[in-house]
Amino acid sequence: MSQTVEFDCGHTDIGRPWGSGSVQVSGPCPACRAARIGEEIEFARFGEAPARSHNYRDGTSEDGVSVYEVVDGEPQLVGWYFEIVTRKEYRGRGVIVGWGSDGEPLVRIQKMH
Repeated sequence: MSQTVEFDCGHTDIGRPWGSGSVQVSGPCPACRAARIGEEIEFARFGEAPARSHNYRDGTSEDGVSVYEVVDGEPQLVGWYFEIVTRKEYRGRGVIVGWGSDGEPLVRIQKMH
């Protein structure tokens, strides 16, 4: 029996073939993420924005700036380190250029305040 992975977008995929049951994954599936590249979104960023984000867990640079998408006025927090919200919050608009390892959008910032 395989494990079913359920994404926030409503799509499912097959997970580890040795697992069973289902696992909920935060964020959209890979196909939905790819479809959103180039989309302009409203975002929240906690802390000043670097030119490019750095993934400290993996030790790699990311394609854009790591942000949280704002939906209905609220940042959609994904990942695991939520103490980040104690930093100063900036809001803005940006174009999605990729996705971070925690499932957060990476953007090219259009404006931020």
